Amino acid sequence: MMNYPLLLRTLLLRGAKYFPKKEIVSVFPGEIFRYTYADYYRRTCH
Repeated sequence: MMNYPLLLRTLLLRGAKYFPKKEIVSVFPGEIFRYTYADYYRRTCH
């Protein structure tokens, strides 16, 4: 069993803490966005 709740906030916090340099790739029609968990965390905290 997990020791943490399976929530978007928790996934973002764990990603930023344990995998700050891993890339997140978002694909939209005609566009691709790439950023790291650390960048995404900083951006969502603003």
